[in-house]
Amino acid sequence: MTKSSTLRPWVRTSFELLQHADEHRRGASDFDRRMALIGFDNSIEVSVTTYLSLNPTQRGGREYARAQVDEWKKNFHTKLAFLELHAQTLGVSMEVERIVLAYYHGLRNDLYHAGNAMVPTEDDLLGLRRGAIWAFSTLFQCDGESMLDQHLRSAERDSARSVSMPQAVSALSDSTMFLQAFVDVKEAAEELLGLLGNADRLTDLSSTVRATGELDDLQPDSSTIIESLALAERAKELILKGETFDDGTPDFATLSGELETVAARLKSRLREHQHEIAMRAMDATLVARTGNRCAGIVTQAVGSGLSTSLLGYLALCAQHPKLRELRVIVITDRRLLATQFAQMYHEQDLFGPEARRRIALPDGKDELASVLLEHAPDIVVTTVQQLALLNGPFMEKCLVVGYDLQCVPVRVRHWFPRGISILFCSKIFGSLKTREKLLEVFGENVYHYTIERSVRDGFSLPVRVMKERRTEQSLESDPYLQYRGRLLSETMLRLAVRVIVRDMADPDLALAGKAVILVPNLDSCASVINVIEQAQREGYDNHSSDLPVRAVAFNSREMNKSHQVFKQFCEADLPNVAVMTLASIFDLALPIVGRCFVLCAVPLSARHLILSLVNRHRPNKVSPYIRDFVGNDWNLLAGF
Repeated sequence: MTKSSTLRPWVRTSFELLQHADEHRRGASDFDRRMALIGFDNSIEVSVTTYLSLNPTQRGGREYARAQVDEWKKNFHTKLAFLELHAQTLGVSMEVERIVLAYYHGLRNDLYHAGNAMVPTEDDLLGLRRGAIWAFSTLFQCDGESMLDQHLRSAERDSARSVSMPQAVSALSDSTMFLQAFVDVKEAAEELLGLLGNADRLTDLSSTVRATGELDDLQPDSSTIIESLALAERAKELILKGETFDDGTPDFATLSGELETVAARLKSRLREHQHEIAMRAMDATLVARTGNRCAGIVTQAVGSGLSTSLLGYLALCAQHPKLRELRVIVITDRRLLATQFAQMYHEQDLFGPEARRRIALPDGKDELASVLLEHAPDIVVTTVQQLALLNGPFMEKCLVVGYDLQCVPVRVRHWFPRGISILFCSKIFGSLKTREKLLEVFGENVYHYTIERSVRDGFSLPVRVMKERRTEQSLESDPYLQYRGRLLSETMLRLAVRVIVRDMADPDLALAGKAVILVPNLDSCASVINVIEQAQREGYDNHSSDLPVRAVAFNSREMNKSHQVFKQFCEADLPNVAVMTLASIFDLALPIVGRCFVLCAVPLSARHLILSLVNRHRPNKVSPYIRDFVGNDWNLLAGF
C-alpha cells in the first residue's frame, strides 16, 4: 500500500491528521486520548472538505454544482450528509452511521469548546477511528487501515496490551447525552431485530423499536413512548442538519431518560437467557475454585448469542472478589475466532470501569510466551495451535476458558496446572472417547441452552428433517461407515438431483431460501454440478426450461479466489445452490440458506452445524428443512 510520502499531495494532510490522531490514541495520558478524539473528528471534516475542493478529474470525474458544494461545506453535519450521499452513490454502507458520527462530534465539541475535563472512552475512540478511516478510504479510494499499519506497525503490537481507557469523568452537554441515548436505543433494537431475523434496515427510530414487538409492554403506555420516539427522531434530524427548533428546544435530559427506559427494556429481552447462562457458569466456577478446578461445560444453540454469554460471564467474574484477580486465558482453535472475540470484547457494552480489563491477542509464540509470563489480571486470547508451540507449564492461578472449540485441548492441565477450566461451546462432541476427555479437562455440563428453547424464544426457526430412502443396500449397517468419504453412486446421485431440482422449482417451497448441497470431498463438487446441469438439459428436452436452478461450488480453502461468486450467491437471485464440503460450513452464517441436501455421511459432532446453517432467521423465510439421502441419524440431536 502507498506510504504517506508517496501520497497524492491533496491527500497528505488528511492522512497526517489520521496518523497524528492514531499516535495519540496509543498514548498513556488523558491528554493523548482527548487529542485523539479531536484529531479523528478533524480528519473526517478535512477529508470531506478536501474531496469537495478537488477538480472533478481528481475525484473520478464526479461533478457537483457550486451551490451544492457550498451547502455541503457549511458545517460538520452537512459534510456528514455528503458522506452519506457519496456512500449511497457508490452502493456501499457507511462503516459508522451518520448519527453515531454526529454523537462523536458532540463529544468533541463538549471537549473542545466547553473545555471540560472529559476523557473519551476506548469504545468511543475506536468507533470514531473506524469512521475516520472509512471516510478517508472511501473518498480517496485507498486502504487507510493498511497505510496506518505501515507507519505504526511497531506501536500496534504494544497497543494490544495497553491499559483500557477510563469512562468519561465529567458531565457532557444535554444534546450529546441525548445523541448517546438515541444511538443506544437504535443499536439495541437493531441487535434484537437481527436475532429475531428481521434484517431490514429501518430508517426511523419509531419503526425500528416497534418492529421488535416490545412496544406494547413498555411503561409508561405505548402512546407516550411513540410520541417520545417521534420527538427524538425530529430532534436528531435537526441536530444532524445543524439547525434549531422553531418551537423551542426540547428538554434533552427528559428525552434522554425516556430513551434509556426503552433501551433497558430492549437489552433485557436481548440478554435474558445470556444473563442466566453467565450466572450459572460463575456459580460453577466458584465451586470449582475450591474443588477439582473443573467448572464444567456450557452448550448453547448456534445463533442464540454464545459470545455474548461468554462476555457476560467474564464481566461477572471481573467483579467478583474471589475471581477478579485471576488471569483469564481464552482458548479457541481458529485464529479468526480469536480475533473476532477480542474485537467483540472491545465493542460490547457489558463492562463498566471496574470490570473492564486489558486484553491481549498475541501474535506468534514468542509474544504469547512473553504475555503469559507477565503477572497482571489480563485477558489473553489465543489458540490451541499457538499454545502447542510452548513448553509450559505456567504456574500462575488463572481461569482457562475454552471458546467454541472443535477439538479437545487435552494439554490444558499441563499448560495451566493451577487453572480453573470451563468450556463455552455450540456443538456436540460425538464419540464416547471425546466426551470422556472433555469431562477430564472441563467437567460436567452446567448449562444446556437447546435448539428447542432457541426456537421457542424466537432466536431460531424450527427445521424439518426428511430422509430419502433410496439406498443401494440395506441401511442396517451404520450409514456413516457405509458412506464415509465417498459420494453416492451415479444412479443414486441422479435420483437425488432430480429431487433437488424438483424442490428448487416448487413454488410452495420457495420461501425456504437458497440451498446448500453437502458432498464428501472437493472432487465431488464438480460431479454434482455436472449432474445438475445434465438434469437441466433433460428438463429442457421435456419443455421445462424454466427450472430456476443454478449451482456453484465453494471451497473453504479458496474462498478469497471465489469471493465474487460467494458475493453473488449472497446478494443475487442466481446462483441459488451452493455445493460444498462439510469443512466449508464451519463458522458460515448465511441466513439466506433455508435448505440443505445431504449427500454424504456426517459425524454426529458436526450435524448441529447443518441444523444451525438453515435455522437462522431471515425476513419472509419459512419452513427451512434438511433432506438427507444417506440416512444420518438426526434424532440424536433432540434436546440439543
